[in-house]
Amino acid sequence: MKKITVIMSESNTSFGAFVVKFTKFRYGHCSLKIDGEIYSYCRIIEKLWFTACFTREHYSRYKMYKEYDLYISDAQYAYIRKEIERMKKKKLKLYNYFQLFATPLGKEAPLSGCYTCSGFLASLFNHAKLTKFKKPLARTPEDIYNFLEHYSQKHNLPPYESE
Repeated sequence: MKKITVIMSESNTSFGAFVVKFTKFRYGHCSLKIDGEIYSYCRIIEKLWFTACFTREHYSRYKMYKEYDLYISDAQYAYIRKEIERMKKKKLKLYNYFQLFATPLGKEAPLSGCYTCSGFLASLFNHAKLTKFKKPLARTPEDIYNFLEHYSQKHNLPPYESE
């Protein structure tokens, strides 16, 4: 068994505040921590919305966060690790802004290599066979949170919450 961590967070960005207000959910962002490094789809430069892409993150981006440890099989871990490495090398890995408008309608707006933070995690978890989200690209941070809460209770793993 290997460990990965999913971080649900409130970010310090105006876009993060918009997502929280729009979704009416406390956490507007989700990230994956693997081998001590955090990855997600987010803006590199806060004031430039078009700079959003797959990138490494740091805790300083978060106003508040909650971490969930997931213990997964070696095969699932290998798949996720390989996918992260593939994404790091990929040229086109932009944020899928079209998906932001499609999600409230329950629709997917697939663009090759382009995701929202929650769409990326939902797709990754589906392919790694951790869960089976319907329409993974149309998942919200709240959907990821609900999956994590269920997983934590099922495996008796309390999350860590920042103050």
